[in-house]
Amino acid sequence: MATYKGIQGYSVQNLSSDPTASGAEGQLWYNSNTGKFRIAVTGAGAWASGSAMNTGRDLSSGAGIQTAAFMAGGYAAAPTDNFVALNEQYDGSSWSEEADLNTARADLANAGTVAAGIAFGGDPGNGTETWNGTSWADANDLNSARSYMARAGTQTAAVCIGGYLPGPAAYVASTELFNGSCWSVTGDLNTGRNTPAGGGITTSAIVAGGNSSPSVTTADTETFDGSTWTAVNNINTARRYLSGNSVPGSTVALIFGGSPALAVTESWDGTSWTEVADLATGRNALGGGGTNTSALAFGGNTTTQVAATEEWTDPVYSVKTVTVS
Repeated sequence: MATYKGIQGYSVQNLSSDPTASGAEGQLWYNSNTGKFRIAVTGAGAWASGSAMNTGRDLSSGAGIQTAAFMAGGYAAAPTDNFVALNEQYDGSSWSEEADLNTARADLANAGTVAAGIAFGGDPGNGTETWNGTSWADANDLNSARSYMARAGTQTAAVCIGGYLPGPAAYVASTELFNGSCWSVTGDLNTGRNTPAGGGITTSAIVAGGNSSPSVTTADTETFDGSTWTAVNNINTARRYLSGNSVPGSTVALIFGGSPALAVTESWDGTSWTEVADLATGRNALGGGGTNTSALAFGGNTTTQVAATEEWTDPVYSVKTVTVS
């Protein structure tokens, strides 16, 4: 008589406890303790709550990875109701207060890592500061003072993208590259804008969304090869004051949040944007970091400054009980 094993060519494992979901993806087993058949499956990406920042704030960008991120500067309604120099770092479980910026500022950009960071532009001025893991040091200024720009890159190879300048040229198209010592002007965006999201490295960066005029919030996306910007497929939801992951580049990316207090998250696969799971807390002018599969969203504004942190994981692995109906 034929047996199940003989027909299928394998037997179902009998285990006393469930293995890790990620390590057992696609496998079926029998859990002898629960008396149930179990299977490990892969689900779509999702946001989960992380620890709150010490000081809620908005108008700063943040950088780093999910387990080692930072946010320097910004605007805090409490306790100062002003621009701040505060610098906080996230270790994957909690935020710690570190040495302040030399100049308090908001509407700035942060790039790099918790051991080698950079902060540039913002209100006031075009100043640049570099972080060595202990303290901030003043560095050479941007060529054009600006605020509300996007960022990409590292401390020694940073990218300043677009932004805002008072006057007729308010919606900036210019891009500047930092080589660890000074800033140089390179190719312009096709669509000048402020308050976009950006990420990547100097030879593979991406920018999306923002304001291209006082009355136009754009869905335009562009990618950068180190010298030239190329228009690519638009994001699904046009928005400003959004954020995104900081690495690795223009072939994959994640953007989230935006004005007015949006929770919408979109994922870029190098060709097109796809809407994925929303943030738990819709917000704008927030910080972000990480990768498209392991990102971090923190701070921002709902109707007031918030300190909430959320962690993005894609894919999400889980173990489910097999049922027969």
